[in-house]
Amino acid sequence: MVECPEFVKGARFVLGEALRHSAPPIRKMRRMEEVCLNRSGSQFNAEAAGRIRQAGEAVRFKYLLTSFQLEELWTLSTACRWELVTAIHRPTEDRWDADETILGSHYLESFLMQARAFLDLFLRYGCLLLKADAPITAKLKQRRKALNRVAEEPFGQRALRLLGYLDQEVFAKDKWGAVLRDLRDRIAHRDMLHPSDDGTEEVAGSRLAWPTIQSMTFERLGQGFENGMFEMIRDTAPMLFNLEWKSVPYRHDLWD
Repeated sequence: MVECPEFVKGARFVLGEALRHSAPPIRKMRRMEEVCLNRSGSQFNAEAAGRIRQAGEAVRFKYLLTSFQLEELWTLSTACRWELVTAIHRPTEDRWDADETILGSHYLESFLMQARAFLDLFLRYGCLLLKADAPITAKLKQRRKALNRVAEEPFGQRALRLLGYLDQEVFAKDKWGAVLRDLRDRIAHRDMLHPSDDGTEEVAGSRLAWPTIQSMTFERLGQGFENGMFEMIRDTAPMLFNLEWKSVPYRHDLWD
């Protein structure tokens, strides 16, 4: 094993950026969960509340890991862009070399794995908060059926609203959740990614002929997925916690 303190130093820096970017939604989600459970009275017993807290921590941790992998993609992209900007002789097209391609593919595949895990855990978290009876290993179809069966109010109407949001904004054809599930399943069970190089983005007059998926460079594809993840957390807060998301800097008393 080769000692590489600079690698560890760089990884810590990237992790610091991921922590900084992911902290606001993570802190808000944790506080909203706490307020929701405190106000629930007898709706959740101690065991159910404990499962909700544990599931919430898992969701938030996966969100952080996804953010970390995205930061890795952006770090690679920024380094390559800076190298292009500072080059004395710029090509009309810039392509990744073999090492950059391997690094980018590794970061993207790791991102897809963590993002899909976040999505699965988020759905389980939603089922627990809305008293939808679904096995811990349930697949998407089973969780949808469980949410549709919730009869106890005020959970039943909120469960239907969550289902509507998921069907329209997450899992509908070409929506971010559907694309994410397809890409992750492809690399996990069927094949490797086969990127193109048809991007149109330019830097300093050079077209970025880097690997692309759906005509997007890897970091921009990942950014689109993470944007969808954040929007889902924000938009479903009233359904999960019966609390409105507040787009202001975090304070502990926001929902007091």
